Amino acid sequence: MMPEWFTPMYITDVDLNYRRRNGRHGIGQRNGGVGKCARIEYDAICAESRLVELVEQDAFVVALKIVEFHVWQTGLQSFKKRFKALGAINLRLARSKQVEIWAVYDKDFHGCKILFNFGQKCGTPQRCATLSKFALLMQKLLLPFFFFCSAFNALYSQSAIVSDPLFIRSDYGYEIIGRLGDRVLVFRDRYDDFVVQAFDNQMRLSWSKDLDDLDRRGMRVLGVVPGRNDFSVVFQVRRRGHTLLRVHKYDPNANLIDSMMIKDYGERLFNTPVLDLMHSEDRNCVVVYNTAERDHIEAVAFHLDKMQVLWDTVSVVDDATDFFEDRQPEITLSNAGAFFWVSERNNRRGKLDKHEIKILRFDAGGVHTNRVALGAYLTVDSRYIFDNLNNRLTAAGLWAEKGRERANGTFYLSLVPGKDSVQVLRYEPFDEKFMSILRQKDGGDDSRGIADAQLRELLLRQDGGIILVAERYHEVQRGAAAGRGFFRDGMRMIVDYYYDDVFVLAIQPDGQTQWKSALHKKQYSQDDEGTFSSYFLMRNADQMRFFFNDEIKYENTCSEYVLSAVGAFDRNSLLNTLNQNLRLRFRDALQLNATESIVPSEFRGRLKLVLLRF
Repeated sequence: MMPEWFTPMYITDVDLNYRRRNGRHGIGQRNGGVGKCARIEYDAICAESRLVELVEQDAFVVALKIVEFHVWQTGLQSFKKRFKALGAINLRLARSKQVEIWAVYDKDFHGCKILFNFGQKCGTPQRCATLSKFALLMQKLLLPFFFFCSAFNALYSQSAIVSDPLFIRSDYGYEIIGRLGDRVLVFRDRYDDFVVQAFDNQMRLSWSKDLDDLDRRGMRVLGVVPGRNDFSVVFQVRRRGHTLLRVHKYDPNANLIDSMMIKDYGERLFNTPVLDLMHSEDRNCVVVYNTAERDHIEAVAFHLDKMQVLWDTVSVVDDATDFFEDRQPEITLSNAGAFFWVSERNNRRGKLDKHEIKILRFDAGGVHTNRVALGAYLTVDSRYIFDNLNNRLTAAGLWAEKGRERANGTFYLSLVPGKDSVQVLRYEPFDEKFMSILRQKDGGDDSRGIADAQLRELLLRQDGGIILVAERYHEVQRGAAAGRGFFRDGMRMIVDYYYDDVFVLAIQPDGQTQWKSALHKKQYSQDDEGTFSSYFLMRNADQMRFFFNDEIKYENTCSEYVLSAVGAFDRNSLLNTLNQNLRLRFRDALQLNATESIVPSEFRGRLKLVLLRF
């Protein structure tokens, strides 16, 4: 193993200029040839007689250590290593069970050891006095700096731990359950069975257990819902022509503690139920709804902690089919079990005078219908979320004046369930400065608005306001001849995915925009459905972190935007995946708590979990 560069240290240090009787540092054979000394240099580095040689040098050192008691040496050696870690250019992860060998930088920390071990070879008393004063001065300067760097490292340190790989080439899917107790659990839907695997705090595989109570035949898992001290698997299974909806609850060790049949959909030969699941904010309540038929809605709500059915309802939808409406209905669920089905009507230029939303609310009291009129603008995209703290149905989205290809502003809506009149409905346009920053060009463009904008998520604030997060996304389909250089029968289409800038807006309870921020990024991929694109949002009480891949390729760098509560942000380098066999799927990451998140990585049929700690 060669060092990073050859050392220039002690090339001519043979001590011929003092003519001492002690020949221990002289030339052993007294000739002009080049040779090796017939001994091992055993002593520690002592003070030099020339101050110009006090400069720290770099060397690849192999030496025998002598146990000596040097005051402050241990602390300063530790300080130097931590200080070097703070200045690393590339924060990267070492591969599992491998060692990285680097050239040793200044093994004995010459520049600081001389402060406390200068009495062995100082020369004249005047030189010793000079070095003593220099040592005291450096001690006063370095010790406060050492404690400052230690405090800085403790405040701003972050770590990334990579798990052992799991082979998932034959798996149907997997889901990260999260942390239960002192283990991180992963649910795997394999080819012939279901298994739960646990990782410890250092992401080492702790145990693996097959769920023998789940029969693979005719079964489809709808979702795995984690709880406080357990997790539940909700699935549909077909037995003797009947479609059954069941739930199994497990403890943190994957032992079955309870099970129940939620509903029997009966024998439906020509219209088999197609079931989807959503859970509430506290994950105690789930709703399973049937999307096989468009003329009615069939939904059932279930409370996981109490293991009981809250309600089971079927509602006829008289105006569900509309050729001009291409947007799917929005759904949301409260912690109490109220299920909202929101559909938008007349969202086109010819009927903006009748533009409205229809709200169906399912609860234990039945089905309730409300209609709310909207403004004379086209809706580009929207999201609905239930505010459990303020007991309100809240919505926000993007609107346009002429066409839905470009968004011209945002709108905010807030209403109390059961009332047709909204409490707040406000439309606000984007200002020219914000659009210029986001598009990275000066204003005055003929085509006003933000193109390819899609609303990603809404975050509720305690005061009733929201944080709106949107992303610029579009895809382009190309023919096979254009991209591959030859033509085949059937003409396979090639899809290019573009995930670009993210913009965040804080909206107050009255609908006014408090601040806006544009977070720039460029991501391009091909024929991967954007699996490794987009971002992951990790949030706590005072800031939000946006994690994303800088480029979509096998070895790249990952970055983050740290956004404060007032809209100020910083962009930082997160980690480097060079030679780590990692391809991070940030959009499928899971936040464990305020300081930890799990990011899955899929590389050549192997799954690794990356634990990020802040």
